[in-house]
Amino acid sequence: MKTMEESEETAIEETLRILYRDHKKGPDGRIHKDGLAVFIWLVTKSFSGEIIPDTSKSLNIERSQINSTREEKSTKELREIQQSRKCHERDNPQTIDGTDSPIIIVEYEETILLIDGSNRINMWSNNENTDLHRVNFHKIAGRQL
Repeated sequence: MKTMEESEETAIEETLRILYRDHKKGPDGRIHKDGLAVFIWLVTKSFSGEIIPDTSKSLNIERSQINSTREEKSTKELREIQQSRKCHERDNPQTIDGTDSPIIIVEYEETILLIDGSNRINMWSNNENTDLHRVNFHKIAGRQL
C-alpha cells in the first residue's frame, strides 16, 4: 500500500526513487549518488548497448530536460518496445515491491528505450498476461552528448 507521500509523487520523482532503490549499486560495484545518476546510467547503458558503459561517455542530462508522463500499456505493447532493443530474457522480477512498480521507458534522440521492467514484461508475456500496466514515460529534450 502506498503512503500519501508516495501517491503524490510526480512520475519523475517516482522513477528516480524506484531506480535508486533497485539499482543504486551498478554491476561494476559502484554506488550511484542518487536516482538521477542511476537514470542517466541506465539511459546511457540502454542507448549504447553496453552492460557497463564508459562513465566518461555518460550522457549529460539535467532533470529540467526530462518531460515525464504516466501512461498505461498492454503487455503486447510493452513486449514490442522491449524487442526493439536488446534486453535480457530473465523473467524473475527482483524489485522490492515485485510487480507494483511502473515500467520505465525513455525517449532519447527519437529512440524509445526500456530502462526498467524487462523482467516483469518477460514474466507477463510468458504467463500470457493481457492486462494494462503502469508506465512512467520520460522524454529527454535536447542533445546530451
